[in-house]
Amino acid sequence: MHANQFHEIMQDAELANAIGPVVRKHRLSIELAAVLLQKSGVARAENAAQIAFRSLTPIASTRS
Repeated sequence: MHANQFHEIMQDAELANAIGPVVRKHRLSIELAAVLLQKSGVARAENAAQIAFRSLTPIASTRS
């Protein structure tokens, strides 16, 4: 992985962490969160919205 890609992923994750409480409180969909981020001028808004939404979704247990 290139340093630039890693930096972009980390920026997306930081943004997702920051918007997570708002997404959770207002129960925003990925699409709506992405649109709102785009309107706010956020680069890579779709990626940040997806990360924020996934962080709210519980991971299924892999234990049998």
